[in-house]
Formats: sequence, structure tokens, C-alpha cells
Amino acid sequence: MIRAMWISLIGFHGAGKQTLARLLARVSARRTVALAALEAEALPAADDLVIVADAEAVVRPAAGAVLAGAGLVVWLDAPWPELRRRLSGAAGGAPAEIWTRSGEVVLQERHAQLRPRYAALARLRLDSSRHGPSALARRLLARTLQLAESRP
Repeated sequence: MIRAMWISLIGFHGAGKQTLARLLARVSARRTVALAALEAEALPAADDLVIVADAEAVVRPAAGAVLAGAGLVVWLDAPWPELRRRLSGAAGGAPAEIWTRSGEVVLQERHAQLRPRYAALARLRLDSSRHGPSALARRLLARTLQLAESRP
């Protein structure tokens, strides 16, 4: 019997976590949950979930431990120039609220601060600047199946 497993998506603003989560939920019948770090322990461990974790989930060790203990933590990564393009609106939309509120310098510094934490917590890193959501979802689901089959 395969136990329930979370797929937790971490990464900086604009990396594609929400887009990938919606796609994964559609193709895998998992429920999607946006997660603030303080809510991690309140989630039902028995449910198959796609978690979209906020930055605090990688900053707070207890929240990161909950995510790592319940399944696969996936870092959606993209280089800063691509994130800048997406967040600033240069990709064809309006600037993201966080871009307008925080500004480029603050966001670039925060991105640099969080990268080592993402790397330390994640079991899988996917470059969202090189692959579209469908390709990322296929790769991620294949990895999830491998892990699920290897769990007792």
C-alpha cells in the first residue's frame, strides 16, 4: 500500500509554484494548499496534497521539517534575470504586487538570501526557466511515483 505523500513546492516569487500546483492538482487529483509556515503542523498528514509554501517555510526550521517529513520538497528555481522579467511585468503582464511594494533591489537581495535555504531543504530542483509547466509536471510526477513506490 502506498502512503499519502505531499508534494511541497518552494521557490522565489515568480518561479511558477502556483501555475505548477494548479496543473499538478488537475492531473493527480491532489488538493492544493497555499501554506504559511505557521500552518504546516495543522495540515492532515494523511492527505495527498500539493503544497505551495511561502518563504517563511524555508526560513523556519520546524516548518521545513514538517514539509520534508511528509513527502517531496521541490525547489522551483529560475535565475534572477528571469524572475525579474516575470515580476516586473516585462513578461507581458502587470507588475506583481510584491514588485511594486518591495522594489527590485530588495527582491534581488531576498532572492540571494533564500537560495541556499531552498537548496538545503529541497530533494529535487527544477529550473522553471528552461521547461514549461507541463514538462515540469511530468518530471515531478515521475519522481513522486518513484518515491512513493520505495516507501514502506
